[in-house]
Amino acid sequence: INADGSNEKQLTQYGYNEELVWSPDGIKIAYKSSPQSVLNSGETRPDCINYHNIWVINSDGTKPFQVTDSEASRSVPSWSPDSNKIVFTENEKIIVYDLVNKTKKTLATNAYYDKKLNQCSIGSNTGGSIVAWHPRDNTILHFSPEFGNDSKAQLFDAQDGKVIKTLDRFGAWSPDGARIAYTEHTDSASAYI
Repeated sequence: INADGSNEKQLTQYGYNEELVWSPDGIKIAYKSSPQSVLNSGETRPDCINYHNIWVINSDGTKPFQVTDSEASRSVPSWSPDSNKIVFTENEKIIVYDLVNKTKKTLATNAYYDKKLNQCSIGSNTGGSIVAWHPRDNTILHFSPEFGNDSKAQLFDAQDGKVIKTLDRFGAWSPDGARIAYTEHTDSASAYI
């Protein structure tokens, strides 16, 4: 759809699709999709996880591609700066998927993952994990709340999965990647850079 609301076009036909993310080059869109049959049945997993998969589609609606094909809890994907890879969490694993070579690699295991944080509803079942690729380099910011509402964030090298730094909070990259804005919840929520 255009920014003025004109030229609306439906891109997908099936399933419950949400949390769309444009590639930096504007050519593709990554999103999460849950099968309509699971939603219609009202099925709830015994481990409190409703599964959904990651898909990528061209922005004109052509060439939908299913990146994942298994029952797992996944986060919203985040794009690499060159638009060739996406990162997402899959249960306790941090996954990088190469869209050019069609390969998937486990970057790291989330030490803070806790199944107790999963919610029994579509869209809220990622264990609280969030990943964000740096807008200009190969650094990935990963956040996962610990049980008890404490939280940790880590900066990972996207090539080898080594932890660069552990932070007490998660936030959002600035457009140039030089800073991270975050909120801190004490008696009142405050924003910091």
